Amino acid sequence: MEEQPKKIKEEYIVEDVDGVLFVYKVEEFESEGKRYTIKSSYGNAKISTIDLEKDTYFRGESIKGRVNLKDWRGNPLSEGNVVLILKLAYRRTVLQKFEIGQINGVRDFEIKIPSNLHGDFELLCDLFGYANIPAFFTII
Repeated sequence: MEEQPKKIKEEYIVEDVDGVLFVYKVEEFESEGKRYTIKSSYGNAKISTIDLEKDTYFRGESIKGRVNLKDWRGNPLSEGNVVLILKLAYRRTVLQKFEIGQINGVRDFEIKIPSNLHGDFELLCDLFGYANIPAFFTII
């Protein structure tokens, strides 16, 4: 009967890859007198998310929401002069940028969208080294 691997060690490490911090889970196992290491990527060490007040807006209406900056453990992060990017949903072209200033963990915002826009959009932070997770919404 084959021996089941025994976990000897488990740790999380943060590594710099071209100026971006990534988190890895490193597990060490022993089986039949041999040691094995498994290194699994957990993703970016810094995360920005946007939560909107609602998911549908009327033309010319202000969009209200909140920006959250945190590390991979959920601890708040601070950044100066944060910029939000407005794009068509699932597209790369930037339609407009909005400077919202300093963020210490969490910050509420309100931005005015041009009245000629309608359709499906995404709003996200423009922060290097972060997993910038967008908020999706519709303008009717």
